Amino acid sequence: MLLLSTAILFTGAGCNNQYEVGKNIKEEDINEFYWTVSTSTYPPHFQRYRIYKDNNTFYFYFETREGNRFPLTEEDIVSSGTKELSADEWQSLYELLCGGTVTKRSEDTSSGNKGPFCYLYWSKDKGDIQQFSFENQAKKNSFEEKCQALMESLKENDPVKYVITENGPMRYIHFGNSEGKNLVILPGLSLVSVMNYADSIINAYSLLAENYNVYLFDHVNVEPQGYTVSWMAENTVEALRALGIEKTILMGVSMGGMVSQTIAIDYPNMVEDLILCSTTSQITSEQKELLESWKSLAQNGDINSLMAAFGEKVYSPSFYETYRETIIASGQGASELDKKNFLVSLDAISDFDVSEELGKIKCPVFIIGAGEDQVVGVQATYDIVEKLNCSYYIYEGYG
Repeated sequence: MLLLSTAILFTGAGCNNQYEVGKNIKEEDINEFYWTVSTSTYPPHFQRYRIYKDNNTFYFYFETREGNRFPLTEEDIVSSGTKELSADEWQSLYELLCGGTVTKRSEDTSSGNKGPFCYLYWSKDKGDIQQFSFENQAKKNSFEEKCQALMESLKENDPVKYVITENGPMRYIHFGNSEGKNLVILPGLSLVSVMNYADSIINAYSLLAENYNVYLFDHVNVEPQGYTVSWMAENTVEALRALGIEKTILMGVSMGGMVSQTIAIDYPNMVEDLILCSTTSQITSEQKELLESWKSLAQNGDINSLMAAFGEKVYSPSFYETYRETIIASGQGASELDKKNFLVSLDAISDFDVSEELGKIKCPVFIIGAGEDQVVGVQATYDIVEKLNCSYYIYEGYG
């Protein structure tokens, strides 16, 4: 079930504090409109449509929240998007608002099934004359249908998708040849999610996209306290199965390589081939000391120093010096949730060790290492190669 709340702003005067859109409230008076539905049923669901004016241009925004808890918060957003409305799109929505009335707000939270709530904000709303009612049910239905169509159009064009796991939403990027073999990529540790760079990722993997059905997964939106690599693997497998992926080529980078090893060990029938990049099968005391230094900077909120220390170790010296300012600046977009997830991930990998279980991996394995890897070190690549007797390649001069 959905919970919709709508808010729209109008200007005008009416009798008995009731104002009619198109009569007392003119088109130019409208500032914003919300339609929100939220339910406390299981699973809970939240749906919002928002239309707002910025510099005399109207925009449409949608937001969907899903999860296994109530109330759903911003951490449970599984899909959202914004688009500028054309003049025709805005007019078609405005015509459905015309004839509707605006009265004093009166939220009622006594019902478990809340919504839809409609609110219209307008230039003379006096701060509380904002509760909107459509002229009739037909206009209400048409308005919701148009919003749903706008939402679906935005979703279709967004490369970032969501899938629900036991621990909440997990984002992923899907692109490539739908007729090809599945290739699932699990990225490494980062402060800001790689999902923010979806277009760049798709471009970078364009060669693979010609032949493979590519998925690149994030972690769950909110990493729970006590999260482990094994738990990450379990959530990833849950996401794959929810998308109908029962067998795949699996590629893991750094921390993603740790998750990938765990999946290959615990779910061998799911992994057709395994590719491990700049990763390790066991966190050593030296590596743990490095992780602890990052953790300390993150806890102290020193994001610039964290990004500098992170970049200095992750990238080769020449690359880091060339792009140092950009690398440091990239941390400024980190949210409080990003910082929290980063700390949870650091704790999760600090005790990672599957070195004695590598023999359980039966699928073909290819290892990629970096000669100047200062995080796990190139020796970690050779250690996995020795235990699995598999093919490998070392990029000399790279971090």
